[in-house]
This record gives sequence, C-alpha cells and structure tokens, in this order.
Amino acid sequence: MTTTPPKKSGNKKQLRSGFTTGAAAAAAAKGALLSLCGDGPPTDVEIIFLTGEKRRIAIHRLERTGAVEAVCS
Repeated sequence: MTTTPPKKSGNKKQLRSGFTTGAAAAAAAKGALLSLCGDGPPTDVEIIFLTGEKRRIAIHRLERTGAVEAVCS
C-alpha cells in the first residue's frame, strides 16, 4: 500500500491515506487497456474508488508486448 503520513483526528486513531495494491492493479489494467485501444500510452489514469473519490495514479512502466498484449505497472 502506498501511504502518506497518518493524519491526526482528535482523540481518535490516526487515519492513513493513499491507495491499496488493488487500486494500483486496477490502474495498471486500465493503463494497459488504454494503450491497446486508445491514442497511445497514458502517463496516468483516473480511478474511481467505492467512496466516489477520484484519484489520478501515475503509470510507471508500460510496454506493448504484442498486437493485443501490454504490460503495465
């Protein structure tokens, strides 16, 4: 999980922020699909979380490995 320092919330537990491995995997899958179907490799993709929050996640590596295959992280 990618996180930033916890935020203090009064006397409550500190909250973490960031995104999970699942969100990173969803971003990688979306990036690979966009590279195959779109106008070229994206530098980042927007993911919508279950809370409705939208976040842009950077694509670190994208490689087309065939006419209909791509690897993305």
